[in-house]
Amino acid sequence: MSAGDADAFRFDGVAADHTEALRAAQALARGVPLTLCCAALLITAVGITWYGPSKEGPRVSVTTPAGTVCGEPLRTRGGRMTLKTDTGRVTADLTRATAVHPVTSCAPPPANG
Repeated sequence: MSAGDADAFRFDGVAADHTEALRAAQALARGVPLTLCCAALLITAVGITWYGPSKEGPRVSVTTPAGTVCGEPLRTRGGRMTLKTDTGRVTADLTRATAVHPVTSCAPPPANG
């Protein structure tokens, strides 16, 4: 191998290293913004689940001649529905119910006036 061949070989090695370095820099230039975008999406998802709407169960309002009961249904058996209310568990007789409605909240309606 002559001195010229050795220089050409060295140049090819330097050129290959330079090309690899450029490709790595391009990959890094694409990867950093994508990583930041993924981090932002992850933070947004955690924020939505942390501060999002509370996970409350369904609410049902049952009206019978004895009155209206509102709460989260726990079980239904033998024509009776057990509801979890703010005051505890209440069982409503569905055979005597005049109305059963799904509701979003058991808060009393605002007084008109």
